[in-house]
Amino acid sequence: MTVIQLIVLTARISLNPIHTPAAQACGPPPSKDKDGPWLPFFWRSRQGKQFKPEPEQRPLQASHPALQLVRERARTGSKPGQRTDSFKLGLVIEGGGMRGAVSGGGLQALHDLGLRDVFDVAYGSSAGAINATYFLSGQREGVDVYSQDISNKTFCDLRRLLDRKRDIDIDPVLNLNFLLNYVMEELKPLDWEAVIRSPIPLKVVASCLDTLQPVILTDFSSKQDLKRCLQCSANVPNIAGSPIQHRGMTLVDAAVFEPVPFRTAIADGCSHIVVLATRPPFRGGRLRKAVSDVFTGAVKRAVLNPAYMNQAWARELEMLAEDGLTSDEMLLLGLEDGSEKLPFFSGCHVYPIFPGESASYAPVCTDVPVLRAGIQEGIDCIRRVFQPYDASSPFPEYRPDKGLFPDEQTATPAADLFSPGHQAP
Repeated sequence: MTVIQLIVLTARISLNPIHTPAAQACGPPPSKDKDGPWLPFFWRSRQGKQFKPEPEQRPLQASHPALQLVRERARTGSKPGQRTDSFKLGLVIEGGGMRGAVSGGGLQALHDLGLRDVFDVAYGSSAGAINATYFLSGQREGVDVYSQDISNKTFCDLRRLLDRKRDIDIDPVLNLNFLLNYVMEELKPLDWEAVIRSPIPLKVVASCLDTLQPVILTDFSSKQDLKRCLQCSANVPNIAGSPIQHRGMTLVDAAVFEPVPFRTAIADGCSHIVVLATRPPFRGGRLRKAVSDVFTGAVKRAVLNPAYMNQAWARELEMLAEDGLTSDEMLLLGLEDGSEKLPFFSGCHVYPIFPGESASYAPVCTDVPVLRAGIQEGIDCIRRVFQPYDASSPFPEYRPDKGLFPDEQTATPAADLFSPGHQAP
């Protein structure tokens, strides 16, 4: 059996994952047989392989220490470099290609709520790092790049993968030069200097093929240095280009070793972390998880597996075996009381914010309505957490009117949550 046949077979036996209407809108155009066996597979990939998340049975953890710290700093007007507490609050931003629209929406909501200055440092992987630049520069419109500027074949075209297989010299599947040097310069001009001078440092996470570990890229010397670091973090093997030599390292996409860089943030000394995820947590059970792992592994071996990635993928498997838990499982445990005592949190209070099923689309989706729904989901996620008495909830179990917040029933309404006179709980 060929690798392509294995991929197609795996896709067909994926236990009938549930597709949302939004995800289905990203489906294939009719009759593309002339494009060969690859494109139908990738059109299926655009629909998203994420299983519909089961409703969360716990209420929003309003008393979580990370959220308490956010509220207290917002209440007192705390500014970076002028803290009255000794904590280090990190903002971790997941990427995931076009799923970055979700974390971009979340950052826009944080900006609109006036919460940017409560954080001490921002960690971004891939698209998450690019989103962070607009957030730190105060340009809330940055998220619009997904629906307005890069939802096109100039930036993302899977057909180029076929041409590259035929040794045709063209742009990579993901054209990062178009994003960094045209979109972020001409269409949605980023204030690069504001990012470099930001009192909240940006720490771009990438994967180093020399050490087989995630690395932090920060302290940018110039706009070109910052651009290069962003390119390294989003440099998906065989999709966005070859490994990049920068700062004496051989670098590729952050997702190779740490797509959600919360452990990097913990190792960097954070005492509290808020995580913006860009897809629902995987909740399909062990059997579905096993099938999904086979599917993902087949894709990596067939598409993302130039020779230079062999050691990296082997190291990734070793890391999974060492941890015993997926990143999603670890992050969900962060919602439990006393989770900071778990060995992988090392005393850090970690609060993950996962989106609902509107974010269940693939990283290469360019369907504008789906991307806009993802942006809105990211916005809603933040408002569900920081305005729980005002915003709708993704699941009925979350609604405070059903009595699931017994210790918060007399709390100040959301409209006054961040007012100067409000005392943090």
